[in-house]
Amino acid sequence: MKFTLAVDYYDLIWRSAELFDEQHIDRFLGRCAEHGINAIQWRLSVCGQLLYRTKTGDMFTDKPCDFPESLSKFHEATYNKCKTILEHFDPLEVVVRLAHKHGMELYPWLTIYDDYGVQGDRVSSIVEKYPERCWRSYDGTNYYLGVTSYVYPEVVEFRMKQIMEILSYGGDGLYLSNRSHSRTPEYHNALDEFVNKNPDVCYTEWIKANVEFIEESQKAAIGTYGFDLPAVEAYIEATGKQPEISEQWNRFRGKYFMKFIEQVRSEVIGKLSFGLRYEPDSPHFLYGKHFFDWERLINENILDELHYALPEDDSVDLKPLYPGMFKLSKTSKQAWCWLGHKRLEDTIRYKANIIRQQIEQGNLDGVVLFEAYHFLEKPDYWKLLDYFLN
Repeated sequence: MKFTLAVDYYDLIWRSAELFDEQHIDRFLGRCAEHGINAIQWRLSVCGQLLYRTKTGDMFTDKPCDFPESLSKFHEATYNKCKTILEHFDPLEVVVRLAHKHGMELYPWLTIYDDYGVQGDRVSSIVEKYPERCWRSYDGTNYYLGVTSYVYPEVVEFRMKQIMEILSYGGDGLYLSNRSHSRTPEYHNALDEFVNKNPDVCYTEWIKANVEFIEESQKAAIGTYGFDLPAVEAYIEATGKQPEISEQWNRFRGKYFMKFIEQVRSEVIGKLSFGLRYEPDSPHFLYGKHFFDWERLINENILDELHYALPEDDSVDLKPLYPGMFKLSKTSKQAWCWLGHKRLEDTIRYKANIIRQQIEQGNLDGVVLFEAYHFLEKPDYWKLLDYFLN
């Protein structure tokens, strides 16, 4: 059974009192190996920029840290630590080398719909140059900034340039995720208004006070974005009618993303993995409504691994939630398990039992634990990890 730990290096830097340098990475990976972890996902994306010495122009510290006061309180210290790290070494080169030293596989982790931060504080060069290359609203009046559209050749070229550079570091493949921090225009407008009126208050206070508004704005956006002009025009030419919010339309526009994935597949020598962050009507995963041709992805060797999120609700049956993904195929099925709960012990034991059941039924080949900083903050969690393994 494959046992993977998802590592967001930015969070390790943020949560660590000391500088999480090469020595810390070495010790942490060694401990992962000691506790039975045999693969590492190493996140490179930071809401539109990359946390390694990229030459693509989108390195996290290439732009000055020029945050409003309310953002600086939250991000500036971490930004400066990241800057120091990138001046001294390349984290991607180091983690590939050290993971292999400890006998683990290393999968660089790139998010593909995450090119705009929670307040636009981080933004990729493609969104900065072509904001209209993001998902367009049904009525054509808005764009979902950060959720880039693979309908456009410019977006594909931008992402492939990143991917080719990442592959050159010699990891064991590539992990792509549709998880995102990008938010709706309504979210950004409301947050901007709060920050302008309250420059000395950390913006997280607004988020805490507006959970219901944030969730409702996300839910309202489900299905209403992605009406990008080239796809709309092609649909009209093919059907003779305007696209509507429907499964037929989702399948039509999904073909563009499939073509992109096929292009990625042709370049990845190791394993190509895709992480599906999708739960029905979840406000955090509206891009999960994007249609993917799972039959082709899992039956035609386009993906080596398909990672999907385990639901938090005990009563949810996985098969209806992910139809078609439990059939026998060459594609390995990995369960993505979020550990961000107040009572991690209960979570690990519950998830361990669910995963054992799925393995016995032949539905799972491994598990991915999200994410590493939980083990950094509370060392006792390593003992609970042993429960998961046993």
